[in-house]
Amino acid sequence: MDIILMNESNTSQNISAALCQALEDWGIPVQDSAIPLYCVTDNGANFISAATRSFTPVQCFAHTLQNAITEVKKKTAGVATLLTMAEHYS
Repeated sequence: MDIILMNESNTSQNISAALCQALEDWGIPVQDSAIPLYCVTDNGANFISAATRSFTPVQCFAHTLQNAITEVKKKTAGVATLLTMAEHYS
């Protein structure tokens, strides 16, 4: 786990370099690793591309679900009301 301040642009190349450096700092070799390395990402193209450079990307289920709910709320009448009712009973 790490928090990295990125002063440069959030390009996939810069994100990938920051991720690899964080793992190296923890003593986890990225290059020629004998173990598979996975990286959980949001659905941003830059993060997926960054993870693909050195890892196997896994999209965050919660983030994907939230994006789906947001789209359904926009496109389907009545869903927002149902979700509000469900929040009341949870």
